[in-house]
Amino acid sequence: TDTEDEFHVLPKENELGEPIVGQDGTLSWSPGGRYLAIQHLAGNHFEIISIADLGDPQEGKIVVGRIAQATPSRFNSRQPYWGLARSDNAIKSLERKLSVIRGEEDLDSSDTAADEPGSTT
Repeated sequence: TDTEDEFHVLPKENELGEPIVGQDGTLSWSPGGRYLAIQHLAGNHFEIISIADLGDPQEGKIVVGRIAQATPSRFNSRQPYWGLARSDNAIKSLERKLSVIRGEEDLDSSDTAADEPGSTT
């Protein structure tokens, strides 16, 4: 088959002018694949995290948009991590309850209602 490889190069600086160069750093894709968290050295050599908007992955192409600095350059910020949104927790809770109703899973003492959004226990 005939394939064409495309390479996209990020700008050398984020929106605040901090350099995004070098070999040291960590990359972390957002769960939906649109954003890329980049751990890199700021101009003052503190580690910072910037977020690059790479466009809608459903369109099948990368479009480099904003590269916003997510953490300040006054202290080290490491290991970018994409957590779960409140709605993700709600969906997970509903899926678990459906599994119990279907008999696929037992609701036992290890079930922690405190993990569910809006829970007061």
